[in-house]
Amino acid sequence: MFYLIIILPLFFINFIPMIGNTISFVFGSLFSFYYNALDYMDYPMTRKMTGFRNKLRVISSQKTLSAGFGAMAFILTFIPVVNVLINPLLVVSGTSLYYKKNYSQLTK
Repeated sequence: MFYLIIILPLFFINFIPMIGNTISFVFGSLFSFYYNALDYMDYPMTRKMTGFRNKLRVISSQKTLSAGFGAMAFILTFIPVVNVLINPLLVVSGTSLYYKKNYSQLTK
């Protein structure tokens, strides 16, 4: 539901002549970075029974670090054959990032 709330308006913005494509591309990419960070750091937070709003707050607390991790995950999943092998590593990386960068203190 969260994904659709963001993506549907971006889809309709895409129909605005000339500038809609650019706006949709930029904000869609930024949202994908954020969503990938949320997706791969979700595993340790789910284990701690963290609610969805708290998960969003945790990911938003260190925006540049989360966006960087999400951007690399986004790019690596587009490489054929590598994307099948990289998913487990991204889960491990997200979990490691969650604990090493003190995200875990925010979920308490």
